[in-house]
Formats: sequence, C-alpha cells, structure tokens
Amino acid sequence: MHIKKIIALPLAAVMMSGAAAAMPASAASSKTNVQIKTVSFSKVSSKKIKLSWSDAKDTKVKTYTLQKYNPYTQNWNNVATIKSDGINGNGKHTYTDTLTNSSPQQYKYRVNVKVSDTKVYRAVKGTAHYASNIKVCIDPGHFSGKNGGTSGYTEGDATIKIGLALRDLLKKEGISVYMTRTDGNIKLGGQWNVDDGNQLTARGAAAANKKCDMFISLHTNANNMNANGKDTIHQPNTLNKTVVFVNYKAYQQNGAIVKAAEKAGEYVTSINKQLGIPTNEWAGLKSGKPYYYCTASGAGTVYDDDFTAYNDGLKQKGRVIYRALSGKPNDYYAVLRAASNNGIPGILIEHSYHTVPAFCKKFMSSEYVAKYYGLADARAIAVGYGFKALSTLPEGM
Repeated sequence: MHIKKIIALPLAAVMMSGAAAAMPASAASSKTNVQIKTVSFSKVSSKKIKLSWSDAKDTKVKTYTLQKYNPYTQNWNNVATIKSDGINGNGKHTYTDTLTNSSPQQYKYRVNVKVSDTKVYRAVKGTAHYASNIKVCIDPGHFSGKNGGTSGYTEGDATIKIGLALRDLLKKEGISVYMTRTDGNIKLGGQWNVDDGNQLTARGAAAANKKCDMFISLHTNANNMNANGKDTIHQPNTLNKTVVFVNYKAYQQNGAIVKAAEKAGEYVTSINKQLGIPTNEWAGLKSGKPYYYCTASGAGTVYDDDFTAYNDGLKQKGRVIYRALSGKPNDYYAVLRAASNNGIPGILIEHSYHTVPAFCKKFMSSEYVAKYYGLADARAIAVGYGFKALSTLPEGM
C-alpha cells in the first residue's frame, strides 16, 4: 500500500504539473471580454457636455476611464476616472465635460475599463462615439393626415418619417435633438393637431424652451390653386424645386445656419435627381446671403404675389429665401418667426412638391426617399457647423 502511494503521488504531481503548465493558454482563451460599447450624451450648456454609460458591468470593472480624442494631436486624452462600486445595477455612470469655450465643438469620446479580476476578464478598448455642445429642434411639419397629394401621400405623415431619420443621424454625429413630435400627433400650446397661430408659435418657441441652438421645420411644398393651368395636385413634373427659408435671426448671423440652409438645398436637389424625381436646378445663395425675394431692387419685403409667381413658376431654380410678412424683421412663417423672436436661428425646408404626382408616387413606393431627405438634412447641419458629417450621400451625389 505504501509503495503504491509513493508511486501514485509523483504521477499525480506530474499530471498536476502538466495541467498547471497548460492553464495560462486555456485561461486566456476563456477570459470574458469587458467593453463599454455605448456612451450616451446630451448638451448641458454651450460649455458642458454630459456623458453617461451603463453600470451593468460593475462586478467586472474596477475603474472606468473616460477619454476624449484630440483631432489636432490625434491622441486620446483622459478626461476622468470613475470607480466602480462592484455591484451591477440599473443605473448609469455620468460625467460632465467642461469645454474651454462655447463655440460649436464636436468630439469623439470613449470609456476604457480596468477589470476587477485579470484572471477572469480581459479589458477591451471602448467604442468611440461623437458628442457636441449643439442641440437641434426638429419640427416635422403639420400632423398625420394633413395636406394630401396623390398616391395616398400626405405631408404630415411624410415629415415625421423624415424627422425620425434626421434625429437618428444627428445623434450619430453627436448632436443633441429635441422633436416637437415623434409620431402622427402633436400637442403644443395646449392644443392637439392644429395649424393655427398658437400651436405654430409654440413649435418655434419650443426650440428656445428646450435650449436648442437651431430650429429646423420639415415640409414638402404646394402651389396656388390651379397654377399653370392645372388642378393644384396634378401639377407638371417641372414644378419641382428645393426651397429653403431662413428666419431673420439666421439672416442676421449669416453663419452656420445659413450655410446649413445652402447645403440642405444643394443636397436635397441632388437627391431628387438621383431618385428620378424631376427637379429644377439649385441657385444657392446670392453674395453670401439668403435672397430677399422677389423685389427687383432686392430692398427687403417679400410680397405674397411676388412669392407665388416664383413658387408656381416652372423654370425658377431652388434657392435660400428670407421671406418677410411686412418687412424686416417679421418672418412670414409663424414657426420661423417664433423661433427668431426667441433668439433661435432657424430654417424651413420644402424638400419637394406634393402637388406633383411623380413625387408622391416615388415617396409612397420607396422607404428610402424619407431616409435620403433625413440624410441630406443631417449632413447639411453638420457641414454648417463645421463638424464631421458621418452620413454620406448616395453614390453620384
């Protein structure tokens, strides 16, 4: 018995020794990766950005390190280190990054981890996400069922599709978003689904109430009754141009918002061409500023009759327009006027004409039209602010 034990012990020791030698490779392959894949953001103020991420990995993490990418040095710099409490919860870790100035800024952020047990877990660098100190108010024009065309098209149902696509793309670009509505209904100004002065004013004012830097109202265009000798919803294909209105506040600043308006018109016109929707050319800006249309002298006031002549015309190119109600600084459109009166620069985009059957048919037969419009608008806003635009236009645009 003793001999067997003596022989058995060395054999067991050898077997254990072999197993121990093999453990590092085996253990390494069985380690669990720990990575923070999602970092949320929100604008706190023009100089503060709030970052947050889930605490669901707290049992696996000792510390979290928030990093910010410096595009000039091309280095990731540590912003803050936060200790884990070692207990998984349903909450979040948060940190507010304070910027050196209030100019529009866009950064990449990520969260790296130091794991609680290196024998069990492997730390993986966090996924990078953009964030900025800019917030945009998206106003999908009208409401469900409003302003019908042909092929079952309605403007109010189309604009929410464009708005939701725009929201998602802006978030990828690190731009915070507030929407005046997120479905077919809107309740602002104490009213449901109306297009009167009270609710329209509330839409524009919401941009200031939610501390936004920009207001954008999404629409498709229409024309005067019986324009061009045809019924208003059976206009010829050549009545199709991209019109972008800027409010007086944007006109005064002549900066990022005007540039975004210019680019939105350019991109939407290009997309309409690519989609095979007949569209007139894009004229762009005049002398670096939006048009005062339509007086021959360019003196200032846009009269209804003059605008209708342009709007219903078959040959005029799309353009950026400041349209006044009774001279500066009174914007014609209530949503733009309310935004401007509350200090918020804004634009209103007429992406196409729902009085042109060819457009209605294209929009209703393809989900991509709304997505492409959202893409064009998102890219225009990013370019206007000088940010990296993550949304790319379809090939050939």
